[in-house]
Amino acid sequence: MNFEKYLVGGHVYEINRDNLNKYPSLIFNNHDYMKQFYDKNRQCYCLARNRSFFELLMFYINHGILSRPNDLPLVNEFDSNESNIISIFSRSYISQN
Repeated sequence: MNFEKYLVGGHVYEINRDNLNKYPSLIFNNHDYMKQFYDKNRQCYCLARNRSFFELLMFYINHGILSRPNDLPLVNEFDSNESNIISIFSRSYISQN
């Protein structure tokens, strides 16, 4: 398995590249865009994003379910881009089920 590391909100996540490839339209699969976030010293992608949002997104990518993990608080403030992404995933998930 091929894993990539992402540093988000002070926490390092290891994500299976095969899971990311299941969603080709994700920004993580745009290598030209993502290379600006890669830190060669840390050998990971460093993202200044909302950690709670990233965890929600990773849960969706890893499990194919748009659901709030138990350890994610009910109340979160996401920026407009993050809210738009959640809406897209919600519509996609609802249309599949």
